Amino acid sequence: MTLVFGRLIEDFVTFSNAAIIYEDLQQSGNATAISIAQQSLDSAATLFRKDAALDASYLVYIGIGMLLCTYIYMCVWVYTGEVNAKRIRERYLQAVLRQDIAYFDNLGAGEVATRIQTDTHLVQQGMSEKVALAFSYISSFFTGFILAYTQCWRLALALTSIFPCISITGTIMNKFVSKYMR
Repeated sequence: MTLVFGRLIEDFVTFSNAAIIYEDLQQSGNATAISIAQQSLDSAATLFRKDAALDASYLVYIGIGMLLCTYIYMCVWVYTGEVNAKRIRERYLQAVLRQDIAYFDNLGAGEVATRIQTDTHLVQQGMSEKVALAFSYISSFFTGFILAYTQCWRLALALTSIFPCISITGTIMNKFVSKYMR
């Protein structure tokens, strides 16, 4: 999306440069130059409309594609988490029911049901949304690197050298945050 948005901004800049040149030539008073600048401005406006409409439609298509893909993979992973949580609940209950009677003397009323629900809910959250988001973030990270190196490898290489500094700073920040959260 950033690349398409960048092209859209380039179209705006090109058109505004043509408009500025036309205004400057109008102030000069040269009729021939004004006529040529008017034709140039008209062709720049036509080209701008065409390119801007194309770039805007690309942004819409990318947005629709992202919406559909995100919806599909989130539904699949949430469904997988639900199915696995159901299996875990069933096996957890079977394991609890196999215990000796003395095991239940130390448990309060409803404690087994509460444990089953809370433990499987944590497992379900870890399997469903978290896995899907982790895959999404990792794929975005690698896609960004691939696009950066295909568009301008020298700039991407220079910016990649900053990555260790960012990761070290992030690690230190996470340690401080976790320390002070306790």
